[in-house]
Amino acid sequence: MARSQMMHGSEAGPSPWALAGLSDGAAHQLEQWLDGLCNLTLDEWCAIGRACARQRATNADEGAALDALDDVIQRQRLALTAWYVRDLVNTAAYAARREAEHTSRARRRELSAAIAAAERAALAIALHPSLGAADSARLRGPFALGGEPPELRLV
Repeated sequence: MARSQMMHGSEAGPSPWALAGLSDGAAHQLEQWLDGLCNLTLDEWCAIGRACARQRATNADEGAALDALDDVIQRQRLALTAWYVRDLVNTAAYAARREAEHTSRARRRELSAAIAAAERAALAIALHPSLGAADSARLRGPFALGGEPPELRLV
């Protein structure tokens, strides 16, 4: 069953109440993107974590983008929505997190970095209409949206 069916009961159902502060388009795009996260392997999550480390070393503007994101969340009173979006990312990463319990500390750190990046990316997708395009792109980090419907791509 697709995540959208789990959350709504049907493909065309309304967004859950916790996503009520988001535009319908943003909520739909987020759901499709999260479906892609569910399919990532531990190796793919770890590769994202390594990419995050490389990007963080060269991305001095990430702090400003995070401040802009926090401002949107506070201004629009979306703290519960932001928590819910982060929880959805952690749910999508559950299988990888379980598998990582039996790997090296380095791989667990990579996975944690990737999940944190996915949380930022998910919030950027969800709040894109209110967040500037440049900040949204910075927060998506090693993730990109492409295709119709939107799909997960690693950059």
